Amino acid sequence: MPMEAIQAILFPGTLGLQSKFIFHKIHQLPLLRVNREHSQTSYSIRTHSPSIQGSSGSAPAFPGNLDLTVIHEPASRNLDIIFVHGLGGGSRKTWSYNKNPNIFWPEWVPQIPQLNRARISTFGYDASVLGASKVSDVNVETFARRMLHCLSVHGTQNRDMFGMACVKADKDPALKNLSANISGAIFLGTPHRGSPQAKKLRSVLKFFGRGGQDKEYIKDIMINSGFLQMLNDDFRHLSTRMKLFSFYEQLKTSIGSMEMMIVEQASAVLGYAQEESAPLYANHHLVCKFSSPADTNYITVTQTLVGMADKILEEINVTTPGDRKRHVEEIYKFLQSPDLTSTEADLCAIQSKRVEGSCQWITKNPFFIGWQQTGICIYSEILWIHGVPGTGKSVIAASIIDEIRRNGSSCYYYFFKSADVSKQSLDRCLLLIAYQISLEDRSVREEILKLHGTKFRVVGAELLLLWQKIFITLILPIYVRNGLPLYLVIDALDEAQYATEIFPLLKALRSLPSLRLCITSRPNSEFAKEFAVLSKSIKVSTHSVSATDTMEDISKMVEKALSTLPLGENMHIKPQIVETVISKSEGNFLWASLVSKQIMNEGFNKESVLRVLGEIPPGMDQVYEEVLEKMQHFQPQKRELARWMIQWTLGSFQPLTLVQLKEALSFQPPAANISQLGYWITELCGSFLVVDARDTVQPIHTTAREFLLGTSFSEYAITTDTHTHIAKACIATLQKSPMADYAARKMSFSAQNDSLTDVSRLNSYPLRVYAAQWWSAHLKLSRGDDTDLFNLINGLMNSRRFLDCIKQLAEMEGADLISMIRMAKNLKSYLETLDTQIIEDKRDDIRLLSLWTVDLIRLSTEFGDNLREFPSSIEKNMIPFCPTNSAIYRCFSKRDNRLVLLGDTLKNWDTRLGCLTRANSNPSTATAVASSSKLAAVGHQDGTISLWNSLSCQMVNELDLEGNSILSLAFNNKGSIIAAGCRNLVMLWNTSTAVEVLSISFKDHAEPFSIIFSADDAFIIVILRNNIMQVYDLEEGTKVNEFNWSAEDKDLISSFPLYACLDSTQTRMALAYRGKPVSIWDVEQKSIIKRFKPSCSTPSHQRVHEERGFTNFTHDSASAIEFSTVTSELFISFSDGTFLKWDPDHDKQTPASRHSDVHVMRCSPDGAIIATGNYGGQISLWATATMELLHLLNEDDEGVKRIEFSPDGRRIFDIRSVYCNVWQPEVLMRGAEMYQKTQSLSPIAAASGTFSHTFEQQMSITCIAPSANREFILAGTDNGKILLYSMYTGKKLFEQKYACPSSSSEITCIAWGNEGEMIAIGNNTSGIAVRRLIISNRTGKKPPPPNNPYYQDGNSDSTFSGGDEDPTHSKISVTTALVLKASVRVDGRLGGAITSMLIDKTNTLLAVSTRSSDTIWKLDPAPPLAKGQSANCLVNIYEYQKTRHILQHPTDRDLIMLVDSDAVRFRRWSSIEQQISKLNETENASSPAYLAPETNSYYALTAIRRDRTEEEWKRTHTDQVEVDAALVSNTSSNKTQCLFTCISAPRSNEGPGRQTEIWVWKLPEDILEPNDSSLPRLVPVCSIGVSSSATRIQAMLGVDAMKFYFLDSRGWVCSKDYETMLNTPHAQNIDHLHEFDMWFFFPRGQVIPAMSSTISQFLISGKSVIYTKKDKLVIIKKGLRGKPTTITN
Repeated sequence: MPMEAIQAILFPGTLGLQSKFIFHKIHQLPLLRVNREHSQTSYSIRTHSPSIQGSSGSAPAFPGNLDLTVIHEPASRNLDIIFVHGLGGGSRKTWSYNKNPNIFWPEWVPQIPQLNRARISTFGYDASVLGASKVSDVNVETFARRMLHCLSVHGTQNRDMFGMACVKADKDPALKNLSANISGAIFLGTPHRGSPQAKKLRSVLKFFGRGGQDKEYIKDIMINSGFLQMLNDDFRHLSTRMKLFSFYEQLKTSIGSMEMMIVEQASAVLGYAQEESAPLYANHHLVCKFSSPADTNYITVTQTLVGMADKILEEINVTTPGDRKRHVEEIYKFLQSPDLTSTEADLCAIQSKRVEGSCQWITKNPFFIGWQQTGICIYSEILWIHGVPGTGKSVIAASIIDEIRRNGSSCYYYFFKSADVSKQSLDRCLLLIAYQISLEDRSVREEILKLHGTKFRVVGAELLLLWQKIFITLILPIYVRNGLPLYLVIDALDEAQYATEIFPLLKALRSLPSLRLCITSRPNSEFAKEFAVLSKSIKVSTHSVSATDTMEDISKMVEKALSTLPLGENMHIKPQIVETVISKSEGNFLWASLVSKQIMNEGFNKESVLRVLGEIPPGMDQVYEEVLEKMQHFQPQKRELARWMIQWTLGSFQPLTLVQLKEALSFQPPAANISQLGYWITELCGSFLVVDARDTVQPIHTTAREFLLGTSFSEYAITTDTHTHIAKACIATLQKSPMADYAARKMSFSAQNDSLTDVSRLNSYPLRVYAAQWWSAHLKLSRGDDTDLFNLINGLMNSRRFLDCIKQLAEMEGADLISMIRMAKNLKSYLETLDTQIIEDKRDDIRLLSLWTVDLIRLSTEFGDNLREFPSSIEKNMIPFCPTNSAIYRCFSKRDNRLVLLGDTLKNWDTRLGCLTRANSNPSTATAVASSSKLAAVGHQDGTISLWNSLSCQMVNELDLEGNSILSLAFNNKGSIIAAGCRNLVMLWNTSTAVEVLSISFKDHAEPFSIIFSADDAFIIVILRNNIMQVYDLEEGTKVNEFNWSAEDKDLISSFPLYACLDSTQTRMALAYRGKPVSIWDVEQKSIIKRFKPSCSTPSHQRVHEERGFTNFTHDSASAIEFSTVTSELFISFSDGTFLKWDPDHDKQTPASRHSDVHVMRCSPDGAIIATGNYGGQISLWATATMELLHLLNEDDEGVKRIEFSPDGRRIFDIRSVYCNVWQPEVLMRGAEMYQKTQSLSPIAAASGTFSHTFEQQMSITCIAPSANREFILAGTDNGKILLYSMYTGKKLFEQKYACPSSSSEITCIAWGNEGEMIAIGNNTSGIAVRRLIISNRTGKKPPPPNNPYYQDGNSDSTFSGGDEDPTHSKISVTTALVLKASVRVDGRLGGAITSMLIDKTNTLLAVSTRSSDTIWKLDPAPPLAKGQSANCLVNIYEYQKTRHILQHPTDRDLIMLVDSDAVRFRRWSSIEQQISKLNETENASSPAYLAPETNSYYALTAIRRDRTEEEWKRTHTDQVEVDAALVSNTSSNKTQCLFTCISAPRSNEGPGRQTEIWVWKLPEDILEPNDSSLPRLVPVCSIGVSSSATRIQAMLGVDAMKFYFLDSRGWVCSKDYETMLNTPHAQNIDHLHEFDMWFFFPRGQVIPAMSSTISQFLISGKSVIYTKKDKLVIIKKGLRGKPTTITN
């Protein structure tokens, strides 16, 4: 064979691989941005071809120029078209017909009018396959880098590209814009998945001594090369914004005496959603060469080029390519990262099975022609194609997609797979189709982005809601307006979970005429019924695939399969053989395919072929059984290999790739280190398994999977032993490799290294991705008596590899992190099945693993969004906040670079799983709560109803009753309808679509305070507060019954019930009125049954009554009532603490084991537990059978207003203030009876006769202040205590009660004196106290300041060691001596809460501020002053009440600043002291004197007014804007000094609620000096949170050096460097959060301002962060050290 022929045959083009590498490389550049103003923008379309040239003649002398050569330069350019050749070609040679350099078609392109403004260029490189190439050691990456550098300067060069200097790609600023400017690519016969000929070429070149072994670029294009795998993975995601078109050859190429297809369609087509493809009637040689402009193929290619250019230019006029890229990425995240790659691969795999010329019967069939109607649509239509297994339904679906696209329309698709759990979800199907559409349609992108802006979350959203919000509301109306059909193809609907849920979605299509939906499935009676119902309102066409339909297609397939049958001289019987197979197939493709394969394998002559034909069984099961029988005769090693290949493939929850399966088989000795796995799969299991175009191993057909899974007696059956083996392999895989391998795999190419990342290292553990996601699912199905498996699990979860697994899951999953929750549940299920012997031997290990079942869920609920976005922060940021007794903390807390938490850290997780509160909105009071199996609903006083996913605690929707306060909520039993009651109205919505279903109005100001659905959801029962119960038929919307019980009992006419409830049969109603006994009514007979008569005479009840002064036991007013959910028993509580169970049928009363204040209650669905709540915030869980107290939830002291159980009884929802708690205590998980049996000690001490409200109220820290030397922290509480803590250990050193007047009043302010010798304390009742703080060691001496650098926590805490004990503070004693005790009075009355205090530098003066006044006190060494104000006090009274803060000037210690939202007032200590001294000389020294003003002391903060006049500001906002905190800079004296104010103000858009703003002001240097201005003003430096970032700021934390720190709404501690803004105008710095630093974050549930049990106080002292939570104080070290995460908006 001539060498030229070898060159032409064996090396197809790889320039498409270059283009993908180029796009990847420039996309990965740091700080990639689109900046059209600062660079000359060019939009590039790269047209690609193969490298194959003519097959005859010697190599020509015109390969073409190297680098970029401009062929045509227009005067005015709007487009770049660059032609890139393949390996073995040249920049001119590749595009020249018949090797004639004059027939060079790129020169013809400028003659096309639509392209005459395009610059045409070619790119050439030295990549000869034969001959002595100078670049034999380079690879595809080398060529791509060269092209990358050329492109970087192509926008400024004209013609001569020779001698271009190469600049490293990652250092060239020009490259930053290239990614955004590459807009499309056309591929001509490019083998994207590699070429099977590359290996042969390499061998031939080696044989001829041409250096083939050394040519790296030949290895790059081999099938399954590591380079190709990484390149395709990355390019798939990076090319989403590009227009793509792939041409593939239709003619075989002659090679000597043979003909073959060089690049098959499956390899030449990428299969991406945005890609279009078409055939060219040419062989591989001529697919890129055209004889003339009249050449049909030339016309086809250039028309495609023109169409693509038009689309690109049209889109550019509207949005930049960078915008499109950003929008696509936002949509990708919003739609929960749809796996488009896998779906595209499914289509490619199915297309590769299709025989050329098949499925033509579909396009000619009237049912398809009518359905495919193009042009203006007047109705929607559904086409249902169904057929028995094996009739080629998926191939039919793929052919329909191809036909629609061939006709110029877009078609979107989804393939369900029973073998892949990730492809069985209807909601994932909808999201992926929506994503496909958004890639192509700009209008759809815009609408989806608008939906994203409404904060709608697809996570946890009902299927019908997704359909309504995304398709019915957004996508379909766009197609209706354009008059175009939207084509959707859904294959194998029967393999979806809950497949029938799609039909309610389709009912909405009767009003939308634009959808053309094709569904394929097996015959299904339920589907048939649903389609019959749909056909009454929508046109539905159905077609059953028959043997007649597929006969011709099967004939083509069989003829192709048997084309090489070795019959020799008996070829004349071949038609007979084909006919026999076709006739016996009865229209079953799969049967015909398997039989054809069997004939080819076993038929070596006429006799053997006829024998096989005679033995062929008629059905699929018989075929499979025969195959299994033959497999029994394999050699033992081969049989074992086949068994594990089948068991791994069928036992996996997701299809494995070849490389994954190879690693999986390595855990089975007979299959370890197997080579050519694909060959052995085909050889041993070809009748059951298949390797698709993506190298994924799958069952050959659903019937094969069903057959094997149904043969439990077979050695190939999937059993617990199978899952045990797979679980062991997965766990062993996770223990092998660190997370670094996974991270490196995602980067693909190193930014620091010019060479390609080591492919072998990246692919070392391919099974890891599957193992991380599914190991626990296999564990759940494994054997509980396998000790080796238990030891593996225990070893994994105690190693750092498990953290790597969590990080990997966080990156893989969406916002709901559902895999971690699933892992916890699977692990718990496994632990429940453990063998008793393992339980005895491994008790401690089991206890630790049990803790992990809680930790995994809490990691998701506490850190969800941040864990998903910053998974690598789990060690530094998340583990330190976990309880010290948690598994994750016990295993992984010992790290040098992590945060260190000191003080009152969390010991155990609380039982609260989450908190349902609407972030960044007006905090409206929560008034009602309800729960269904999937959703939780919270009603609010402002008329809104928030719907939440009850599992993930994420908000999914919001309903609105337009300002009417929600009084009651209820879900129907199915959870599909929610009813809400407000004054005079009950409204019902569909929970999936948020569409109103029914509205019921009432008269006479009726209030529906209880709503109940009937057991069959046909009726709704409404109990009104005006003594009426009404029943409505939901289908008709009419009232069917009414009961006015006040008509039966005249005493109730003027009364209104406090509580009402129905029993489980809905035939009895209990009523409670003020001052009247509880009564039970028969609602059917409309008569009273019985009234409650108390009989409580137990000793505990008697003692309580005696203590409270009660003389009898008549309980007139019930505080709450509730029926049992399974019996007729009624639970009643009274205001005196009595709580009991009453059986009205037997008149039996069972009092609770202890008295308890109960104001709300709810019985669990199984009737075993009654939950009660009170105004003290406690929730008590009682066993209904015994009335024993089981569990107490007292972690939140906000009053409980409503309680609701989840339908499964495992969770409790309660509303308090503006939020809803979600609880999951152990007693609910285990059940009341089991919980009582397994508790060795009662969780709550049985204190008979005590009241829950007599428990000591848990104190809360209300203010904190660090000492100037940062050694101590002083804290005040809400019950009048002061607490002293060590900054070094976080330990409490001292506690003093009654530190202030009004001993139990809340302390609101604390201030330290100079050198820490004095402390000032103020409370909320105007009381102040000054105490001398005496700190000494046990010998009575003052402890020396610590010199050890361990204690130095100034600008760096890098030397801090949190594990050491403080040697100084552990030995100190603290005492105080009272200096001053008084009250602030204004005009003889108390002046209100103390808001700020400051002691002067000499410890002789005290400044105190309230909302209405400032007072200055003289601190004499004389005995403490008496109550009231003395002669040593000066007062300044303000016209307006505002929160004010007193600050010491940062550099002038004689100067103080009084700050409010209007102004800063400056005063001098020296002048104040002079005024006080003069008071002592006056005769009337007993009355207070007024503080004289300073000259030029008032500096206005007018910028806060937002351009309003002073009159407008005073009229609208003067009482609404408050300064929450004020600080001054702590930089050196030669720096510009600043004031920092954190204000709370009405929202800038005049909407509801308030926003937090931080303002930075430049302090003047000439304070109190003469000023020409009549009203001096402070100059603002910057402000954040004013407009666009209004919801970002939650609190200001502190100032250190040139940074100010704040807490954002996501819980991140952030900082902003303000030094660079000091000399720029404020207008440029408004909302200046374009770039800021993020240091660490708090758990999600800890930073909700409305909750009393979350963090309430924040402070930064040096590099330490201090926070309090109720009575706990925690110090965070190392949080502000190192390098932060810089965010650029």
